[in-house]
Amino acid sequence: MAHRAMLLDTRSLEFDLLPLPDEIRVVIANSMVKHSVASGGYGDRRDEVEAGQAVLRARFGRELLRDASVEELEACRGEMSGESFLRCRHIITENARVLEARKALLADDLPRFGRLMVDAHTSMRDDFAASCPEVDTLVEIALHLRGCIGARITGGGFGGCTVNAVKTDDAEMFVEELRRKYEEATHIRSDCFVTSPADGALALAAKAGVA
Repeated sequence: MAHRAMLLDTRSLEFDLLPLPDEIRVVIANSMVKHSVASGGYGDRRDEVEAGQAVLRARFGRELLRDASVEELEACRGEMSGESFLRCRHIITENARVLEARKALLADDLPRFGRLMVDAHTSMRDDFAASCPEVDTLVEIALHLRGCIGARITGGGFGGCTVNAVKTDDAEMFVEELRRKYEEATHIRSDCFVTSPADGALALAAKAGVA
């Protein structure tokens, strides 16, 4: 829906439509670094997560990391590799950040929402080790530009895009400056898009009352 962000529970498929004020635009910035989530680093991350998850399952009966706590993970730290610990910590804390982001949006606390975006990127970069220098550069530049509330990597990682929450009045200038500074730093020209949440696709026949 327009001016809404969807919070989807992928276990129950229940969802909330959270308010995203009209004063905010979502800017997508492409690092132009191609990635593949089918092999390589992503496959390694999956193996590391599953190994850590197996320890939590055996110790605490946690089938899914969404049901585990950081305290439980810490208790199992000596029973898994350092890589598995970090990967699992990212997932557990990211789930908590999503719930905190929900509270922030419902309270119209955009600075808090922006800080959570940055924390999410830091965790994806450091604990999950799934960012790359170009994406980190995009985020770092964005956070120093006027109107930026928050920025983070999005998608499977190892390249791809960042998502940026930017004040509407500053969005066009934000794109210009981000592209210019990113090209200066990397010699890569980024594709950037200013977007806003809109109503989803509709069944036109049903909407028109056609059988």
